[in-house]
Amino acid sequence: MVLGEVEIYGGNQNKADRELNDTTSNDVNEEHGPTTKTSKENSTDIPKDKECPNVKEKAIPEHEVELQQELLSVMGARLEADKKTDSAVHKDVALRWSEIVKKGLPAEEVKTLLQKYPVPENCTGIMIPKLNAEIAAAVQENTIKRDKRIMEKQERVAACLAAVGKAISADTSCGKG
Repeated sequence: MVLGEVEIYGGNQNKADRELNDTTSNDVNEEHGPTTKTSKENSTDIPKDKECPNVKEKAIPEHEVELQQELLSVMGARLEADKKTDSAVHKDVALRWSEIVKKGLPAEEVKTLLQKYPVPENCTGIMIPKLNAEIAAAVQENTIKRDKRIMEKQERVAACLAAVGKAISADTSCGKG
């Protein structure tokens, strides 16, 4: 139930219908004599907002009703604000990206993409640094494994940047021609 309001199918509506039937079921029309109205006709004779001011025509689900400021202040500030988003991408692109984020790419496809998009020759700063053999001998095995995982992620980021750079270069070269 909404605070301060009664939904159309709530108990007060039935009470209003009963009162309406008692007072208007046998009205007398001076020209045509006594008339009898159905309860359906009665419910339209008196506007709902005058008979029951708190009755709503269309009920709003409880989870969509705005909470009062006082209640919100008692609960405190939100921990995470609404995330700012940009305009939508094509639905097929969004679908594929969602699947990739949830399930990941197959290993064979990752390997193919890494080979297809090597680091550009003028962007050696995004190349993945190799762990020095002397340092690898001096550190623990779990540190080497951690470093290897970081290197794999860096390699993927470098390939992504290379692919984006290739697309931007192709777009700018098409604009010149």
